[in-house]
Amino acid sequence: MEQILDSILQSDQFKDFLRDSAARIVSETTRYLYVKRAESNHNESNYPELSEAQYRYLEAKNDREERSLELQKLHISLLFKQHQELIALSIQKSQTDFEMAHGAKLMSSEETLRILQYAQKKQRLLLILSEPDVSDSCPKMFKDGLHRDARAGVKKFIERNYPLNSDCYPVEFFGKFFKSSVFDTEVKQLENLLIAVPTVVLYSDMTARNFNLSLYAWGLPEPVSETITWNWKEAKDRLIAQGIVEEEALWEISEIIIMLYQWFAALLADMYYLSVNPLHEPRLFQLDGAASITENLTTSYLDQLRELQQQVKISYEQSKREIIEKNDIATHAYLEAKAYYEQKEFIKALPLFKRASEVGHAESQCYLGKMYENGKGVSKDYEEAVKCYRKAAEQNNAEGQYRLGRMYLSVKGLKKSVDEAMKLFYKAAEQGYAEAQYWLGCIFYIGDFGVGKDYAIAMEWYRKAAEMGCAKGEYGLGNIYLERKEYHKAEMAYMSAGDQGYANSYVSLAYMYEDGVGRKKDISAALSFFHIAAEQGCGYAQYILGTRYENGEYVKKDIQKALVYDTPHILDQQLR
Repeated sequence: MEQILDSILQSDQFKDFLRDSAARIVSETTRYLYVKRAESNHNESNYPELSEAQYRYLEAKNDREERSLELQKLHISLLFKQHQELIALSIQKSQTDFEMAHGAKLMSSEETLRILQYAQKKQRLLLILSEPDVSDSCPKMFKDGLHRDARAGVKKFIERNYPLNSDCYPVEFFGKFFKSSVFDTEVKQLENLLIAVPTVVLYSDMTARNFNLSLYAWGLPEPVSETITWNWKEAKDRLIAQGIVEEEALWEISEIIIMLYQWFAALLADMYYLSVNPLHEPRLFQLDGAASITENLTTSYLDQLRELQQQVKISYEQSKREIIEKNDIATHAYLEAKAYYEQKEFIKALPLFKRASEVGHAESQCYLGKMYENGKGVSKDYEEAVKCYRKAAEQNNAEGQYRLGRMYLSVKGLKKSVDEAMKLFYKAAEQGYAEAQYWLGCIFYIGDFGVGKDYAIAMEWYRKAAEMGCAKGEYGLGNIYLERKEYHKAEMAYMSAGDQGYANSYVSLAYMYEDGVGRKKDISAALSFFHIAAEQGCGYAQYILGTRYENGEYVKKDIQKALVYDTPHILDQQLR
């Protein structure tokens, strides 16, 4: 159990969840304090503020509950990924094992294969009920109908309390999996076939005196192999002594047996889901009638379940605290490093980014990668840059995915792979990372890297980038509109990109005005756009203005101004 919990709690997805939740926790705490402060002021002018604060706090509370449910789904999802590979191997060997186990006499090979195949699609607990082996010495009503009553009662109970469509505690029930009653040997054969699928098997026999319910399970915190014995004859005699007629007493015995099936099915289901989901609230504690079953059979098991729940909570809270503490250290180092980086004090930023990266801080890994790639504060080292980006990408960090994709295309630090680059760009783009969306737009616009030109797809990605506030996305849209001769739309897109600070857009506008594309020629306006682009640091615009002032093209020849505009461009080229 501890190994499963540890692997989940240390997973990148769980760390992402905690990191994402941290800001929410701070925000909710602030709102709560605001409510408390507002409650201390009773003057009339504060009432509207108090109402708004309380409303927002209730929203935050609801959000907390939703996040808890989201985390439970995450635990189940992570466990599912852990089991998928093992299930694939089981499918490959299931037919051979099935024949070796001579299982055809007891179970369907097709049904066994279907269970394994379904297990690859959805994580759930399997519950298999074998019909009871009822002795000839038992009352006729048990021999004739107990197997049907038990199957129907457990099926209805599981569907109500552990539905298969649940995201947090799904159980799939099989009441006719076996072709006849089974015992220990057959159940162990089944375990060999379905070892990759967490499974509970309930099988039983009934003698003239006792009802023996056997519990066998694998995939739980510990394997389960136990038999519960209940003296039904003694219970029947007590009921008759209380004045209940024999037929009614036997019906009551039958109902208790069905409740025993239900109760122990719930117990094992809760034990399983506690082992994989520390936030699981045992359903058994909420079930009506659970306490009414014979106490000497159930009390110790309830205590075990409560103890398991407590152990899981302690382990979970301890692991969570450790992760949060590491994350706090990483966040502090990252914020300090980022401030140094923005001030171009790269040597001071480097060790802080390294410290945060070592404990899995994805944003720091991206910054560290950029420093190695561009030689900021450290010698250029493409292989180290790739390592940093890969660590971030493996945590599903969109920037890390995008930058690693760029490395695959630029052949920096690794072998060129267009396929890998495209996969990474798509992953980042689907998370809303605008740079990746813009790059995908460019790839389909140009038809580069073995991808054919497709303006429709290019426009879709450019538009998504633009909607995320990426000025280059607007610029890309402008290029496509220009190709389509939709000149007004092109001009509007370029203008929008320019207003957001993308200087190249002003160069495109300058040429539209200078060449009279979609409008009358306007040299004065064209020169104005070149000047705006140059002032925003566009080297190409600086070069154009420099050559024009040097040659007197569209402007009065002026060598001094030529030097003013061309010098920054020359210096920029020399520094690259």
